[in-house]
Parts: sequence; structure tokens; C-alpha cells
Amino acid sequence: MPRFYFDCETWAIQPGLLAPPLVCLQYAYDDAEPTIVLKDGARAVFLEALRSPDTFLVAFNGAYDYAVLAAAFPDLLPLIFRALASKRARDLLIREILKTIKDGTLKQASKTRGYFRLASVAARYLHKDVAKGEDSWQLRYDELDGVPLEEWPAEAVEYCKEDIRLLQELEQCEELNPDPHLAGYDFPDEWMQAFSAFTLHLEAVHGTRIAPEKLDVVESALLRQQEELLGVLNSSGLMVDGVMKAEVARDLIVKACEAKKVPVPRTPKGNIKTDEATVEAVAPGSLPLEARVAYKGNQKVLSTYLGPMRAGTQRAMNSRPNVLVASGRTSWAGTEIDGEREGTNLQNFPKKGGVRECFVPRPGFVWLGVDYASLELHTLAQACLWICGRSKLAEGFQKDRDYDPLTEFGSQLASMSVKEALALKAKGGAPWKAFKEGPRQNAKAALYGLPGGMGARKFKDTARIQYGLELSMRQTYSLIDGYFKFLPEMRDYFKYVDYISGKGVMRQFVSGRLRGGIGYPDCANSYFQGLAADGAKMANNVVSMECYVVPTSPLFGSRIVAFVHDELDLEVPEDKAHEAAMRVVSLMESEMNKVTPNVPNKAVPALSRCWLKDAEEVYRDGRLICFEDRQ
Repeated sequence: MPRFYFDCETWAIQPGLLAPPLVCLQYAYDDAEPTIVLKDGARAVFLEALRSPDTFLVAFNGAYDYAVLAAAFPDLLPLIFRALASKRARDLLIREILKTIKDGTLKQASKTRGYFRLASVAARYLHKDVAKGEDSWQLRYDELDGVPLEEWPAEAVEYCKEDIRLLQELEQCEELNPDPHLAGYDFPDEWMQAFSAFTLHLEAVHGTRIAPEKLDVVESALLRQQEELLGVLNSSGLMVDGVMKAEVARDLIVKACEAKKVPVPRTPKGNIKTDEATVEAVAPGSLPLEARVAYKGNQKVLSTYLGPMRAGTQRAMNSRPNVLVASGRTSWAGTEIDGEREGTNLQNFPKKGGVRECFVPRPGFVWLGVDYASLELHTLAQACLWICGRSKLAEGFQKDRDYDPLTEFGSQLASMSVKEALALKAKGGAPWKAFKEGPRQNAKAALYGLPGGMGARKFKDTARIQYGLELSMRQTYSLIDGYFKFLPEMRDYFKYVDYISGKGVMRQFVSGRLRGGIGYPDCANSYFQGLAADGAKMANNVVSMECYVVPTSPLFGSRIVAFVHDELDLEVPEDKAHEAAMRVVSLMESEMNKVTPNVPNKAVPALSRCWLKDAEEVYRDGRLICFEDRQ
């Protein structure tokens, strides 16, 4: 299969412009000497490679190059999608990430600055020093835009060609590819991750918009709250001149623990712990410590989220996607361009009221959020079927598409029948609220927390932090015991996890991705988290394709703006919002069912006029309408 190695040189990335203007395309087929074509000739060269069904496209961080070429030549976008979907494109950056996941070194590698840059990868495997200093041509090609190639400095020409030579050598490096003539991929899910990197980059390029008036209100409210909290902190002596006083914190922690009649948390050397997790754990009931927790939380919201979100009030705000972490999930972060910070982590947004609601669709569009119902319980059920040969969860989802394991387990904890619990739900009011905030919340903490293999003390802390449950150790052990009675297959699941984690390497179901250096908790989580992550990425890819290049789809013209683990958020034209929502639901369910073939999934849509976390599906005359328009 012929290889087409390619790379682009562009203008510099700028705030709001993650697919900058193309200057030139450099390329080579197989072992040929690299060739450079300026932007006027780039389309014909790239079109020829895209049209050839036997040509294998090879890039490094190809998501960027595909986006640049699509921006320069929009008519090529359908062919780019087709090549990625038909497994004809590889990305040597993604191959390197997958290799570190297989070796169990991704976490450490990610801490090393520049570890995944082309120059660094070449240095590791080709033993070449190709370091690119600040004076290199890397960020200066805008100076050559429109300049005839024969007038380019020799250094600028060589820079372009050297990148292609590195791609050729790396792709054929025996250490990375024992059989360089073998068509296909070294890692079975490389093609899907390369496809996902491109669709995620398109989402980043499109960006999100922020309503300035909403942002002003949220920011003002938080600043007022900070002043009030600062008064409490100063009067208690816990903060002096803007600095938290450790000695005062230690005294308050001791008093809080004595009031609760619990041991004072200490380090191995016997010192009183004053870290944020400890303070948060003992804070309830201590006004100064509660003020410290709230103050720190508000600080993070103001600096990490609201500050960078300002960019979105003037233009599209761009966050930075990372297609792959060790579990198979994605991650998002802010970015810094020319010293300007913008963008936020779209996947772990603060729960502070009003922050998420600052995100708004562009004029003429509404916000569509489609979320999988209890996705990781579905993928856990499928994993148990494959590992244990049985699953009570799977049985429930197979019998009833709307099966609610939280209510069923909650009824078991409350010593009532499922029928009685469902009757409470139907009736609503105080009895249902008491059940929902009591037994059902306990069930939720167990069903979502325990599959990760955490011990009793860790689970107790997690239940408090994430679910607001104050459990004694006796209650904790009782809840864990109830969990295994409710899902008896989990004992066999954990036995299998213990066996596999002892070997240090696990293979992900369906995708075949290898994860090395894995311990017990990560292994326990990976089987079902990895399935969910892979299915969600597959859904993101096909939805994105229809948004951009399928004119007959009701999604054509819509845009995905956020990919949040098991949720897709889109801007869809208001006049066809219902049809778009139903199509996203259909695609998300069908793609996820490919990774859980024995456990049918359910996707739930909601329309709103901003990113409204509490939005629910509301219908009028059989059509989905915006949550705010309900009567």
C-alpha cells in the first residue's frame, strides 16, 4: 500500500484561529525525496492522495494538518472524512501515545515537556538531534506566504523537507514497526483515535461563545462572596495578608475532629495534615474551615474558568482537546497563545450556579445536549457478561430500556419492594424526596464508586465528597455488603481484575488497546470506562461527519461544541432542532451498541437556550422543544 507522507507549514496559531492560513504542503510518496508545493498547488497534490483508495496517509499530529487543509480547500473535507473513516490515515503522534499506554509510561511521559513532539520522538528512536530552537522557521512561515519557492532561504526549505524525512524514517523504524511493508496499524484502535483527534480538533476550531452579561453577573456574585468569606477568614486568624496560616489551620482541624469525635488525620511522621482534602473532609461544622474550602473553590472558578472565558465574549473561545489518556478517555484544557490564556476544561465544569449557563449558541441556533443514560453501568454490565458470563445489570437493561438500577438497589437498602419504590417515584412529594436523598443516593454512590475497586475507607471519603453522604465505617461496610448482594457477579469481576492486574497488562474489549503497568484500581475501571470512551468517540465521529459533509442529514450545518465523556453538546439550527436531536440520539445509540452488543443503550436529548445542566427533554405535540419553553 503506497504511503503518502505529508505536513503543512502555516501562519502562526492565533487566539480564535486554530486552523491558520496554509503557506505550503510538503510531501513524499514512500521513499521518495520530499517535495514542497505552495498553497496554490497544494490542493491538487492532496486531492490525488485522498482520491486513491489504496494510498495510506501518514502524518504527525494530523488533526491539525487536516483542519488547515480543510480550511484552505473546503471541498476536500468530505474526502478527508472518508479517508479517516475508511482506515486509510495514520498518525505517528497517536501511535506514540498508544505505545506509552501499552508500556505503562504515559503518565510519566506526559510530565516531560515536549515528550510527544516530533523532534523528541525522532531523538528517541532515530537518535537524531533535530531540536528546533526559537530562531527556527517553525513559527515564521507567514514571512514566506506568496514568495516564490525558488526565493526561499535554504534553511526554510530544509526545515520542511526534514519533517517529511523524519516521518518516513519513523514510520519504517523497526523498533516501532517490525514489518514496515505490512498494510494497516501497529495498534488496532490507532485509526479510530486518529479520526477522533480530527473531529475533536474541529470542535476546538469552531469553539464556543460566552454571553458577556451572564458572565458579568456570575463574576460579580462570586467576588461579593469572596469578600464575605475573606472577612470570616481574617477574623478567625486563618488568613493574614492573603496567606493561609498553617498553625491556625492545625488548631481548627483538631477542634473539628474533637467535636466530631473522630481521629485527627496525621502524616506518617505524626504531623497534623492540613492539605485541601483533609480540610474539606473535616470542615463541616467549622465556620472558618468551611469558609476556607469555599474561598479556595471560588478562587479556582474565577481564575481557571471565568478569566479565560472572557475571550468567548468577543469571539469563539477555543479549548484544547487531548484525544487519549490511559483509560481511553479524552481530556480538555485551556491554552495559551501569545501570552493570552483562554479556553477551559470543558469536561469537569464547576457546579457553581450560573457558570455553565454562560455558554450560549450562536444566533439562530439552540443548544442540544444528548447524554447516555447510566452509560458506565451499561458498559460494566457488558464487561461482566464477557468476564463472568452473567450480569444482573445486563438482565435489567435487556428487559427494560428504562431500567433504573439505582431505584432497585435503593429499594433493597430501604427493605422495600421495587414496586413500592416506583410508586413513591410516581407519586413524588416528600416521601420520594426522602427515598431519593437517602437509600437511592447511597445506591448511586455504591453503583458508580465501587466498580473501580476502591477499599472501604476510600469509598467512605468518595461518598462524602462526591455524593454528600456522611457514612460511619459500619454503614460503609453495610453498604458494600449490600452492593455485592445486589450484584453478585462483581465478586468474580474483581477476582478477574486481581488476576489481570497482577500481570501488569490488560487488553481493552472491542478496541484491543493494551494498557501496561496497570494496578488493581485502574484495571477495574478500565474495562468499563474504556468501553464507554471508545463508544462515545465513535459516536462523536459519525455525528461530526454528518454535521459537516452529509447534506441529506438533518444534522448538516450543526456543530459539536463540547464532548463531555458520555455527552455530546451541539449547536443546532432552531428550525430543525427536533430532527437534529432525534438523529443524534439514533447515531449515539447505534455506535455505543457496537461496543455493548448484548446491552442496549439509551441516549437522552434536551434542548435549551444555553448550556443548561439541568435541562430535561420536553415535548410539545410530539416535538422536542427548548427546556425553557416548557409550560
